[in-house]
Amino acid sequence: MAATLEARISEEISRFRYERSYKEMIEQLLIGREEGLAASRLSYGAQERLSKNLKKELERYFPADSWTNPGFDKEQVLKQVQGPLLEVGGPTMRGYVTIDVSRLPRRLWITNITRNFCPPDVKDQGHIDMEANATNLPFADKSIGAEFVSCLLCSRRKVLNEAYRVIEDKGLLFWQGAQDTEVIYAHLLGFEMQEYARRKYQFSPEYYENLWSAIFQKP
Repeated sequence: MAATLEARISEEISRFRYERSYKEMIEQLLIGREEGLAASRLSYGAQERLSKNLKKELERYFPADSWTNPGFDKEQVLKQVQGPLLEVGGPTMRGYVTIDVSRLPRRLWITNITRNFCPPDVKDQGHIDMEANATNLPFADKSIGAEFVSCLLCSRRKVLNEAYRVIEDKGLLFWQGAQDTEVIYAHLLGFEMQEYARRKYQFSPEYYENLWSAIFQKP
């Protein structure tokens, strides 16, 4: 995501006259989504206006429904990373839009916060390798080659922070079901989006949400 997009969104944020950083504003939007509007330091109206404007800016910058950065080869990167491949909040039975996990170059280790969280048919098949909290993973900094995430129910802001900590340099984050604000927050952490597929979900004639299946790379 180029600096021009960040400049345009920063300008949009400045319209609200908050003495807060760009990253802090996005964090407050995520807190409002995850913990309830009242938990955010931003007013309800500010959250709604800012969310709509960020959505428009992302759509202007990424007009296509899918995109891959020229020269990016996810299969090659997965062969070159040193650390293991890890899915948090798994398993994702329907797979990932951006990659066929059955054809990964090495084993994908499946984690979830508890084995009892998954339905019996999944649990009995032994698809969960270990219990782990996606917001506090038991791994050292820069020790994971690639992390796979799909539609988590917990704090996605904290999951993104933790992913940036554990993923090695040049490693990948496969994030399925990301919302607009999460795409921007991942960029602010330092991730670079290399590929995406986006779907629009229309909830009413006036309201819709974009969901992104994105691949981010840590520099």
